[in-house]
Amino acid sequence: MNPSKVMDLISVENSRDALIQPAAGLGRLSVLVFLLQEGHDCSVERVFREIAQVTKGAHLRFNTGAAAQLAELLRAIALFAVAGSAALENRGGAAQLLLGQMRQ
Repeated sequence: MNPSKVMDLISVENSRDALIQPAAGLGRLSVLVFLLQEGHDCSVERVFREIAQVTKGAHLRFNTGAAAQLAELLRAIALFAVAGSAALENRGGAAQLLLGQMRQ
């Protein structure tokens, strides 16, 4: 099952508040949440963006079947986890996308 379908199932079974409240708690603990979405489901995107916003994390979308794009996003997240946002500043592509999302 792909990641966006898992989120579809979660959002059908849970209200938005049931997802945002715990995310806000993580944000208060300074836990950044990074959400990777395959495809373009607008309802999933809205919830993912809100979770990213309340945790100061990021919502990053990639195209279905785009393994290289997913790998680049994961490398940027790993670099941030190890070295912080300064390590992303001089990089392009996914690193800049990640920084842009985190600054929103």
